[in-house]
Amino acid sequence: MFEYDLADKQVLLVLNPELLEILKGVGITGSPLFGKVHKMEQNGLWLDSAQFPLCPINIKRIYDARGVVRCHAHVFIPAVAIVSVATFPDSPIEPPEDSGFSQIGFLTPQVKKAARKP
Repeated sequence: MFEYDLADKQVLLVLNPELLEILKGVGITGSPLFGKVHKMEQNGLWLDSAQFPLCPINIKRIYDARGVVRCHAHVFIPAVAIVSVATFPDSPIEPPEDSGFSQIGFLTPQVKKAARKP
C-alpha cells in the first residue's frame, strides 16, 4: 500500500466519495477523515477508535459524559477507498471542534457563525 510507515501517526485521509456509502457500516460518515493509524497492511490501514459507537456483548464499555456507551475498536479502511493522506509527524494533534473533519463514528459538529450586523 504505502512505503511510508504511518503506524501510530495522526492522519487526515481523503476518501473516495463513491465508497463512502460502504464505509458507513463501520461508522465512517464523511471525508476528509481524521484519525490515528493503529497498523498498516498491504491492502489498507487500521484506524484506532477509542470511542466506537457499537459494542459487542461481553466487551469493556466506556461511558462518555452523557452516559452513552462506547468501546475501543480498530477500523479497517481499504486502500482503494483512500485518495490521499496527510500526516503530522512532529506531534499528535486533534482537529478543532469546528473543523468539519469526519472521525470514526460521528461527524464533528459544524459551528454556524452569526451574521454581522451593520
